Amino acid sequence: MDRIEVVRFIKNFIYLLLSQLISYVLNFFIALIIAKKVGPTHFGEFFLIATIQNFFILIADFGINTLYLRDISKKGELLNTYLNNVLSIKLLLFIIAYIFMQTFVSISGYSEHIIRLSFIFGLSMLPIGITNLFIFSFRATGRMDIELLVSFFNLLFTGIFLFYIYFFEVKIDKVIMLWVLNNSILMSFCFFVLKKTSQIKLKFQSNIWKNLLLESKYFLLYTLTSWIYVQIDTIILSHYTSIDSVGLYQAAIKITVVSVFLGDVMLNNLFPFISAKFLESPEKGKYIIRKVSDITIALVWPILLMVIFFSKETLSIVYGKEYLGASTALILLGIGYLFYYGPPYGIILPAIGYQRINFHIAFGAAATNVVINLILIPKFGIIGAAIATMLTYVGMKCAYFIVFAKLQLPFFSAKNIVFFIIILSNVIIMNISDNYYSIGLLIYILIVICYIYNVLLKDFRDSSMYSFLRKI
Repeated sequence: MDRIEVVRFIKNFIYLLLSQLISYVLNFFIALIIAKKVGPTHFGEFFLIATIQNFFILIADFGINTLYLRDISKKGELLNTYLNNVLSIKLLLFIIAYIFMQTFVSISGYSEHIIRLSFIFGLSMLPIGITNLFIFSFRATGRMDIELLVSFFNLLFTGIFLFYIYFFEVKIDKVIMLWVLNNSILMSFCFFVLKKTSQIKLKFQSNIWKNLLLESKYFLLYTLTSWIYVQIDTIILSHYTSIDSVGLYQAAIKITVVSVFLGDVMLNNLFPFISAKFLESPEKGKYIIRKVSDITIALVWPILLMVIFFSKETLSIVYGKEYLGASTALILLGIGYLFYYGPPYGIILPAIGYQRINFHIAFGAAATNVVINLILIPKFGIIGAAIATMLTYVGMKCAYFIVFAKLQLPFFSAKNIVFFIIILSNVIIMNISDNYYSIGLLIYILIVICYIYNVLLKDFRDSSMYSFLRKI
């Protein structure tokens, strides 16, 4: 990289980091405020429908977003052609997906109340899908500054949405209507911004449609199988337990997702970069994978360990005491995520062209997860669902170890293991000794900072950030 490329990379990384940080914070506060205002039952209804809708959104997306991002990142001149054809594909697929979603909910034995809410909630499918396409367009062309602008706009309108819910008595159906309106406004804003830099009109070019749909199939299959082992437990819970249990389980899931958001943000930001550098030079790619894995561990493991050992305190502070029933599930989910994000092989493999292997691992995980959930949920409820998720992630990690070893890609190092032992020991002492908690927390933070410095900043031997980035 020359100096100009380095500066551009750093700026775009910061823009994308901030925009995704805003997204995660908003999603967290949406869950938090809805949970506090409507209680576990309606909270469960909201996220049960959201979970079902996410499945049909993924089908309508067809894995095209990831392929679109990868191809436009390499050949920016394809933007208008790809954008207009993908937009046409998505409009058709989302109409079909909405019909199938409502059919599924209607025949699945849910109450009339949930069916009615689903018909309203489903109207947000198209705005969410098209907004994601527009955001991927900004990202693929390196316009992360525009993505950040969209995020601030989203922050403003979602803030108004949350303010209204928090300070006024609002029933769950009105919350869902406001959700649909909020997503529609965001889609309109993205359309307005993108139209200034691109020519947007629907196109049907059969060769491009065929190419996109064929090449995206493994991205679609991987995404769908990932959805199964991440979210199918919520749907199974809704059939074997109460909606209250779904609400408690979703509360635990939201906390674990927030716990790993720093690692997720970094990986999402670096996906195109890892892909491009590995294609340019496998050695450079391996070097970047090692760095990304080390930093992800530093960002994710410490937070997850705190959540695991202080699960009741976390739930009480975030949602209130009525959600303490999710404590054990939160511990088990935290352990599962601890395995999955150390290091994040499932995200790295598709970035370097091994999406087919990634799909096979995800398919095995999904099938296993469904079987375990069907066995455990009827007997143990949300704890059974959390055990199924934990075992799935542990099994996936073992599979990834084998694949990375065969591909001669870097995985766990002695440094990672030593870091884990040190922070684990510290958080255990914090948990059992009230007198040690304050100073232990300070030591905990210092250990993490020292580890990040060791895995990242030691490359800046001449105190120049440019020297490190020029290496890659």
